[in-house]
Amino acid sequence: MKKAFLLLFSFVCIAWSPLHGGETVLLNDTFDAEMLSGGDSEDLQVYSLQDLPRSAEWLSSYQDKSTSETAALVFSSVDENRGMTLRFLPDVGTFNVMARFTESSSEPVQLKVGDSLTLSFTLSASNPKSAYRAIAIGLLYSHGAELEAPYYVTQTSAPFSGYLVRTNFGSDDSPFGTVLSRRVSSQNQHSLYHSDTLKEDSFTEGYHTRSLALEDGVPVEGSLTITRIDENTNAIQFLMNGIALSTSESPAEDFVFDSINFGFSPEAADSMTLNHIKVVLTTSDSKPSKQK
Repeated sequence: MKKAFLLLFSFVCIAWSPLHGGETVLLNDTFDAEMLSGGDSEDLQVYSLQDLPRSAEWLSSYQDKSTSETAALVFSSVDENRGMTLRFLPDVGTFNVMARFTESSSEPVQLKVGDSLTLSFTLSASNPKSAYRAIAIGLLYSHGAELEAPYYVTQTSAPFSGYLVRTNFGSDDSPFGTVLSRRVSSQNQHSLYHSDTLKEDSFTEGYHTRSLALEDGVPVEGSLTITRIDENTNAIQFLMNGIALSTSESPAEDFVFDSINFGFSPEAADSMTLNHIKVVLTTSDSKPSKQK
């Protein structure tokens, strides 16, 4: 039954692929030196400049506002460490890194029928561990909310909506080691990952599988794609390190997006490094769809 579903799902995705449409690169961040600044080290910076699509302004939502070499979020343009690194520090717990791939929160991308939005990246982990859903990757709509608010440590509301992958770097065989969820906008819950705001009940099969089973320091490619199949249905696909999650949601409510998110818990690894972070909008009419 599951194989039959996956074949049918693949057929639907192919049938709705905008073969004659156009691709718009909204973000293609490879962490060039001229886009980075600050910090106490020549090779580690703590600020990134927004210059879309070449570079995003990456903002961390956690208590530590340090701008020193010991910040939990650092950037490097040096080849062997190139990218954005989220790393464990004793005084910093779980935190988020977020960026907009639109010029402002007032210009989000709205998917029309046949459109797809894809977030792709490379990721490596230092000393990866098994830790229940300690990593999050998301395509979200901010609803105009600040990206740098400390969503874990205050009662700041987190009205983000969209889709999240929660996973871990370990090699356990739990069929729920990697899970796709819909993030429901909430003015009452300050955590981006509060159970009251994460839903899977509207998904079809194929929204959960094993953990990522990463090797220490070995970069792997990953991607999260949202495709609007019809007026009321989204197809969601996550690919990474041999994992292929494919599900759909109907009725779907999330067709508008403007930001991406990477969540990191110190239980997951000593650090994780991201590079080649790219967001591409593929449209059926070759024109970007912007929310008015």
